[in-house]
Formats: sequence, C-alpha cells, structure tokens
Amino acid sequence: MRKLRKEVFDVLTTNSHGDFINIGLLLKEVSTKQWPAEIREVLETAKAGTNREDTIAREIARCNDTLSAQEIRDLNTLLLWVLASKSPLAVATLDAILFLPKNETSLRPLHERIRDKYSSFFHLDEVFGSAGESGYLVSLVSDSIRDYFEAQSSTLEAAAVDQSKISDSEVKIVRRFLTSVCDQELYEKF
Repeated sequence: MRKLRKEVFDVLTTNSHGDFINIGLLLKEVSTKQWPAEIREVLETAKAGTNREDTIAREIARCNDTLSAQEIRDLNTLLLWVLASKSPLAVATLDAILFLPKNETSLRPLHERIRDKYSSFFHLDEVFGSAGESGYLVSLVSDSIRDYFEAQSSTLEAAAVDQSKISDSEVKIVRRFLTSVCDQELYEKF
C-alpha cells in the first residue's frame, strides 16, 4: 500500500506541470478505484500527458457507467443550474429544483449525494445562519468544468450548423415543387 501511495505521489508530481486542478481531478478519479491495477491505469494516463479536458471526459464516462438513470438525470439538472448560476446555489434550492419534476424527494440528503457521487463536479461550502442553523452552498469544483461544457456546447452547435446548411440541389427541388403548386406571382415572392 505504501509503495502504491508513493507511486501515485511520484507520477502526479512529475507529470502535473503545475496543474493543480487536474491533479485534484486525477486524485478523485484514483479515489474511485478499488484495485491497484485500476489505479495504475489512471497513473498511465497521467504519464501519457493527460490534460484537464481528458480527465473531465473520463469522469463523465465513469458517471455514465456507474450512476443510475435517475442519478444521471439529477446530475444533468444540477450541472445545468450550477453552470447557469452567477453565484453558488443553496442545497435547499437545488433540492427544490430536483423535487419539482418528480414531486418527491430522495430519501438521502442532497448534500450527501453531491459529496459521495458528484464531488468531481461540485464543491460544497457549509454556511451557518444567524440562528445557528447550517446549510450548504454548491459551486463548481473548478472553472475548468464550465470551460469543458462550454467547449462541448460550441462543438455541438457548430456541428448542428454544418448539418443545417442547405445544398443547391435541395433549393432546386423546393423551387420545382413550388412552381408546380403555386402560380407565378406567388412563386416570385419566395
């Protein structure tokens, strides 16, 4: 066990290039592994020069493989709201957002689910009210998460624009159809 810890430390410090956010993401990835061989696979990707985007993509793939359909829907909803928010959101607010479509709440508190299942994406800050009650605020672990999803969104939008371009042959087909169903005066308006 000590040898494996040293190996993790050596690989991450040698291959991090000062990117502490990626180190944090890699450590979270390592923490999900149960076998030394699985940990060494993560370390091999780190040695190969993995970047933050690759680490985030692997974490998303891991979530798709290990979370239930409901947990994935909840994660997507949480990501949508936290990404769109200009400031951290209260867990109570996010819990209410998750409650609305189903009209029921999970038996497990949301802050525990975030801590245990979604901690690669979200950071929890415990806050205390004036009457001594406590709650949690949720924010992204890193702006890199936001950057990753914005880049993915831009890529998808560009692909959609490329697919929506109309070819000359399609225009000719529509014109031919319009000349057969419209009189000349109406056709000229198009």
